[in-house]
Amino acid sequence: MREKGYRMKHKIKTLKAFVGGFMGPSYKVKINLETEFAIYNVSDSGYIPKDTETIELSKEKIETFLKTLETIKIDKWKKNYENTYVLDGTSWNLEITFGNNKKLSFTGNNAYPYQWKTFCNSIQKLLGKTFG
Repeated sequence: MREKGYRMKHKIKTLKAFVGGFMGPSYKVKINLETEFAIYNVSDSGYIPKDTETIELSKEKIETFLKTLETIKIDKWKKNYENTYVLDGTSWNLEITFGNNKKLSFTGNNAYPYQWKTFCNSIQKLLGKTFG
């Protein structure tokens, strides 16, 4: 019997995520689970590009990452999270593309799903880089 993470790897093709704000650092990543590579971008305040890096991903870290996505039930997140009381701050977005080219998209401004920190930590462990 195969593990859930194994099945999920074959469903998810790519994952794109962004988190940041105009007044602070921003992080953007595109993770390709088919090629096992990620493109990681960091920007300074004002969205000024600072660094771009291509990172090779290990199979073990991918499996752990996918298990975390299942655990936090990422496919059950609301489409949008908003805090209308804060005008400036942090925005984020996430797009998951599956092998059949179907997509899930999520966004937020100064509001996050309950599992947001776990999600950001899972990206950091996968890449070995700061995210969030």
